[in-house]
Amino acid sequence: MDPHPLALPIWDQLDTGLIFFWIALFMMVATAVSFLLAHAIIPSLVGTRDLPQGFARLRPVFYAATIVALLLALFLYYITWETVSVYLEIYPRKWI
Repeated sequence: MDPHPLALPIWDQLDTGLIFFWIALFMMVATAVSFLLAHAIIPSLVGTRDLPQGFARLRPVFYAATIVALLLALFLYYITWETVSVYLEIYPRKWI
């Protein structure tokens, strides 16, 4: 590690990368929840008649939300990957 103090832009990039990472993680959870609602929970509850038949029309909305959340999560992970290069400036060697 280089002994000189870290410059301010590096800390800004680290902060931005972590923010994008946490938002991407939240979007992956949203993807999973919306997919479970559309593919498992709503059909099961409508099939057992615990929910009225009209709720089955919500499935395409949740499938669309799944696709949007997944694409947004992948985009945010890509942005996070772009900020990983800052770590190589701080730690130039890869640890074994």
